[in-house]
Amino acid sequence: MYRGRWSGVGLAALALLITPETPWWILLLPLLAWGAGGGIAGAPVMAVAVRVTAPERAGMVAGTVSTLASLGAGVGTAALGSLFTLNGGHGDQAVTDGARAVLGASAALAVLAVLTTITLIDPRRVPRPDRGKAPAS
Repeated sequence: MYRGRWSGVGLAALALLITPETPWWILLLPLLAWGAGGGIAGAPVMAVAVRVTAPERAGMVAGTVSTLASLGAGVGTAALGSLFTLNGGHGDQAVTDGARAVLGASAALAVLAVLTTITLIDPRRVPRPDRGKAPAS
């Protein structure tokens, strides 16, 4: 099961709870769920990518996954920053409206990622490194 679902849960909770009057400590648990979900999801992605690759290409695959993660973070930050700006208003409410739009969009994307992962990643389809090799005599 995709452990990054906690990231989506945290984002959805933040989108519902955030107001100009919300104390910081109420947002602490959703922020922890969001951070833990994102952090937990990274290592399995790298492990699967390296596991299904020939050993002589493991470094190339690890570099590619790392590069694509950095590019995705940069593009995602730019896109969500634009969404934040487009949903602004006046004063404190502008920050709340922008944050709600960003958190809601991020939560929807996290749910989409979980559903895509559940649909596309089937343990029976992941090749094992020992398949296709002749048994040692």
